[in-house]
Amino acid sequence: MAEDLISLADKRKIVNKGRFVKEVFKSDLDFKSLATDDTGLKKLEKPQDQSINTDVYYQLNDYIECKRKMVCKSTLAIFSNLGEQLRDFEAFRKVPITFDGIDFNFYDNFVKFLTFDYVQKRRKKAVKGLKQNSV
Repeated sequence: MAEDLISLADKRKIVNKGRFVKEVFKSDLDFKSLATDDTGLKKLEKPQDQSINTDVYYQLNDYIECKRKMVCKSTLAIFSNLGEQLRDFEAFRKVPITFDGIDFNFYDNFVKFLTFDYVQKRRKKAVKGLKQNSV
């Protein structure tokens, strides 16, 4: 279905195909009616501001909102915890986290931080580090 939506975006000359697919796709989408319905597609055909918010936390929160009706609450909590852990890691190393900075070294340092330096929240006594499965 995603390929069909991208093909439709190409035919309609929609500039921002990712935005189009994100706004149009639903689990109960009727593709045939979408392809013939001009009213909903007109606003998406016009090029809009092409700047994308590349803030890691904005994108993570946007992802959580997109998944809100698709996954269980505990999965959303895991995603939220990841955001908190990333913020703690950012404060620990005193370097902002950006998409450009995510590489193997980032991953390795983040895993080490979670394993040895991360202070678990919601504990009476401070406990440092997460178990391997939690990391």
